[in-house]
Amino acid sequence: MQVLINFIQSFFGSAGLIVGLFALFGSILLHRTVLQTIVSTFTTILGFFILSLGGAAMGTAMTDFKNMFGTIVGSGSSGTVASSDSFAIAMMNNASGIATVTSIMLLLSILFNLLLAGTTRFKNIYLSTHIVMYFCVGFTAMYMLCAPNGYQDIALDKQGLIIAILGAGFIGVYTTLAPSISTKITYELMKDKSLNLCHHGLFSFAIAQTVGKFCGWIQKNKYESTENMRLPRWMSFLRNSNVTIILVMTLLFAIIFITAYIKSPSAAESVIAQSPTGLNSLGVVLVVEAFTFTAGLLVLIQGITIMVNELKDCIKGISQRFIVGAKMSVDASFVLKTQPVAVLLGFLASFVGAIATMGISFGLHIVDKSLFSTIILPSVTIFFFLGGIAGIFGNVRGGLLGCLMAGFFVGLIVSFLPIIFIVAWNTLSPPTASITDPTNVAWYFNPHYWNWTGKEVPPPAIAINSYGESDYVLIPIFGFILYGTKGMATVSGINSGTFIMIALMVLLWIILILDGQLKLIKNKRDFPQLFYNHKIQNLETLKKHYDDTYHDKMLYIQESIKTLTAKKSELPADKFILKMNKLKNKRVNLIDKYKRQHKLIATKLAQIKHTK
Repeated sequence: MQVLINFIQSFFGSAGLIVGLFALFGSILLHRTVLQTIVSTFTTILGFFILSLGGAAMGTAMTDFKNMFGTIVGSGSSGTVASSDSFAIAMMNNASGIATVTSIMLLLSILFNLLLAGTTRFKNIYLSTHIVMYFCVGFTAMYMLCAPNGYQDIALDKQGLIIAILGAGFIGVYTTLAPSISTKITYELMKDKSLNLCHHGLFSFAIAQTVGKFCGWIQKNKYESTENMRLPRWMSFLRNSNVTIILVMTLLFAIIFITAYIKSPSAAESVIAQSPTGLNSLGVVLVVEAFTFTAGLLVLIQGITIMVNELKDCIKGISQRFIVGAKMSVDASFVLKTQPVAVLLGFLASFVGAIATMGISFGLHIVDKSLFSTIILPSVTIFFFLGGIAGIFGNVRGGLLGCLMAGFFVGLIVSFLPIIFIVAWNTLSPPTASITDPTNVAWYFNPHYWNWTGKEVPPPAIAINSYGESDYVLIPIFGFILYGTKGMATVSGINSGTFIMIALMVLLWIILILDGQLKLIKNKRDFPQLFYNHKIQNLETLKKHYDDTYHDKMLYIQESIKTLTAKKSELPADKFILKMNKLKNKRVNLIDKYKRQHKLIATKLAQIKHTK
């Protein structure tokens, strides 16, 4: 059983393999040859892993920056850098029972997303399954922490299956609905209706759109895109986005590194001594890491381009056969290449907003250390993506002003989320005076014990005890709802509040599915030609597949007959006749099969035209 759980957790937790699975499925539905299917599937998976390598390179380049930042603000206080990946993976790998239920919830979430995409008006297929996995970890941990009967461990029993279904039901709704936030702007940027964006910062992109629209309204919709800004001739080289990113990142690294060195030369030298670059010169390290960050970004964009170019064709197969109008929701970093100047300005503006939040959290920390036990430090990698994409959204709706203000507000608001999480953890967590065991999930949700590991000693300069992106705010909301069901009657050993939440989930599903089916009926009535064309297109695609298969196999048989005829003198007469008869029989059977297929298609076409 554990082997199966490990397989599910590993396979469905690897977004690259899931994306490849969709490419495989789409290629089969397009009736591609075996060779074409293999090439498409492998290319898609390769694109995803190239993307991952680029992201890893960017994260590595930020290591020294983060540590230098910790040196600046440390001074005996506990600093928190939000990292959804580290936080979720630490819980899944260590907290008792959480990985088992998470694996089942992850599998169900993916299936529920496909089911809802096929039956509602929202046709989004969510491809970033690692984000789905982090949601599953959070929902499972919340149930353990806020269980209606008090804190309890969880296992794959009756209660574990119920929470897996409950969590997957809500996550399936999120993964189906949330990408629609970006639909209009994605189409304006990519000119492709088959694509949408998925990210754990979609809520922050909605904020960016709103701020951008407001800035556009202030300017009476007379604004200029950041990509069209006029620069003096001597600054024209900045139009090369790669050069601009290198220069800006070098300047940002230099400010932080030099400030850290001025404050504590020994601490800064210690960071440089442990640098992943293996170099020991502060000046050289900051330049090398600025170039590494930019190179990682270029690799990431190249990987996304390879992956999406393959998926765009494969989605046609899924759309034609199962989910009409399906949209592949790909990682939001796909749009980074569309407006590089807006990305850079949005990132810098969001970082300024994050610094402002850090100052506020420092003030709260001084006022009440028991409630605000840590200072919120900005995660540069998170804000490069969130702020950069927010800058694009703000620029599309409000030009330069929209870009800067969208980036700033997203940086400000998203930086507050760890504060919300930490307050929620402190409120929802059970008394943890004796909890020093990392197998207990409450250990992760209490900043005191996460930072100090249960010992009354000064906490480290930087710790990780929070999710970092806007959409994860759904996790504490789920926790507070569970918290409110405590004390309700128990049914078969399970609190009735859990059944109430399941009923709410089912009601939400029914509303979405009914809405989708009514929309479908209305569209069939108002736009019958679209559905007629869709059926005709499917049959024509199938006919082309039959034609291609027939010609390929017939060519192979004809070549085999020629080869056999050329070797006639080398074979005994009876053996030659036997082989020749087999080839001729294959040819006759192939022709008969081809005729039957064409007759079937012709019959279906006649039925469709008659119905019309």
